[in-house]
Amino acid sequence: MRKGGDTKTKKSRRTLGLPDLAVSALWRQRYWQDTQRGKAGEDWKDTGLVFTTTLGSGLDAANVRRAFRGALALVPSLNPKEWTPRDLRHSFVSLMSAEEIPLEEISRLVGHSSIEVTEQVYRQELRPVLQAGTKAIDALFVEVGSDVHWTMDPLFPVASARGGGTSNGRSTSPRGGSNRNP
Repeated sequence: MRKGGDTKTKKSRRTLGLPDLAVSALWRQRYWQDTQRGKAGEDWKDTGLVFTTTLGSGLDAANVRRAFRGALALVPSLNPKEWTPRDLRHSFVSLMSAEEIPLEEISRLVGHSSIEVTEQVYRQELRPVLQAGTKAIDALFVEVGSDVHWTMDPLFPVASARGGGTSNGRSTSPRGGSNRNP
């Protein structure tokens, strides 16, 4: 929270649409909170906050980290000690980028004033292999077909693989000259 108890600055106030998954989670949260309110009875502190302790008071950073790491402990392949809730911002930006959401829109969603911070700090490329060049080459050379048999043997001339060349290790160049195979 900021001075005065507000969680937002004047500049960061904006309306965001919520995906159905988030709306559903918020309804479950409300049900959980109503249950906790009933259990706490007179000890409940009605703060009006969406996320609270079991007694209705606001969560501090330690509460949030503890709950977050507790949830991550359920994932066998993760070490919860290596994660903080702030890492979710990086994940969000990276997932939106992988879905090809424009960087300007992602930047607005996370509240950055420019795309530089979003791109250089938060976005982690999720694609382990760049595919654009592969797809372009496949499209360009689709007519080569299955009748071509390539080899890695350095004594086998490339032109011979296409049906040309000579038996002396030389192949005819497409420009009329000859190429000696290395």
